[in-house]
Amino acid sequence: MADNVDVIEKLWEAFSAGDVEKAAARFANDGKVVFPETLPWGGTHEGPEGVSDAMLLLRGSFDEFAAKPEMILGADDDHVAVIVKVNAKAKGGRFDGTICWLYKLRDGKIARAEAFPDTARIREVLGKP
Repeated sequence: MADNVDVIEKLWEAFSAGDVEKAAARFANDGKVVFPETLPWGGTHEGPEGVSDAMLLLRGSFDEFAAKPEMILGADDDHVAVIVKVNAKAKGGRFDGTICWLYKLRDGKIARAEAFPDTARIREVLGKP
């Protein structure tokens, strides 16, 4: 479990530093990241390239964007939960909130990552009611 937590810590270090390619490399070749469909970057994105594209679209949707994990918790042998503090700004205002992530890992790589954000508030900030 500690190894899985380390994988997720390294993912967030890279993503927080803006190194999307390094962050996406933590995903398995068939790994997926899932965002709610109602967001501009929503849907299921597969493989490191798909994950990278989604991360770039997410970051590019905001004028300012910062995300920092507050807690990274090993849930069991295959799962890690992360509570992330996000501060972002777009044309509709600011989003200062918390997002929960759930990761499933396999053989030291991320097999699935799913975000659980406040989609209504994010859409409001993006000017997409």
